[in-house]
Amino acid sequence: MLTDWHPYFVHFPIALFITAFFLHILHIWKPRLWNRFGNIWLLGLAAISGFLAGQTGGKTAATVQSDLTPTVLDLLERHEAYATITIWGAIILFIAWLYLALKGTKENLTNILVLIGLSMLALLVAYTGHLGGKLVYLHQVGVQNIP
Repeated sequence: MLTDWHPYFVHFPIALFITAFFLHILHIWKPRLWNRFGNIWLLGLAAISGFLAGQTGGKTAATVQSDLTPTVLDLLERHEAYATITIWGAIILFIAWLYLALKGTKENLTNILVLIGLSMLALLVAYTGHLGGKLVYLHQVGVQNIP
């Protein structure tokens, strides 16, 4: 059942990670326009949606792996590896950022560290999405044949 859900979940983390990155830039530039706690929770939602996308993608991958060529299987494994790194990075950054915010750490230092983390996550999710797009559009992985 979860194999059919990956296409529905996969777009949320892409949008949320990239939005969190740009809204954090907005917060650094004009702190009154965007509250950092809104961005912390946005990152949390990105991590949760990334986890759901990863779980459903894993189920989809398990159903198609035996039919893949070695080249496509390598592409799928890279896609899964980057997705896993992105999800764990988001969870770690979310916990650290929430801890620092609640502790009252100086926001200037936190902003720089978080900007680095969010930029890495935005790049990772974009590249992971690119690999997923190649799997679907170039190799038709996970696409059901229409009669």
